[in-house]
Amino acid sequence: MEKKFLRLRPAFAGLGGALCLVLILLASDPARANMETGMAALEAGDFRAAYALLLPHAEAGDAAAQYEVGLMLDSGRGTAPDAGAAAQ
Repeated sequence: MEKKFLRLRPAFAGLGGALCLVLILLASDPARANMETGMAALEAGDFRAAYALLLPHAEAGDAAAQYEVGLMLDSGRGTAPDAGAAAQ
């Protein structure tokens, strides 16, 4: 007599799992895209755009954005110099 084993599908297998994965990626994508765009603007020397894109992330607690916004505030690149705000 041959034993048949039940094959279990992974949690993300099939259409339902793919749909969940797409929804998760879409939910996090806009914020990540703005952060990446802000960092790219910073690297390209477009400090005004970088400041505008990174400031919301800095205010939300993103350490990398806080660091870059602080440097821009301290040096006056992309915004008026404000040493007090840069220190925060």
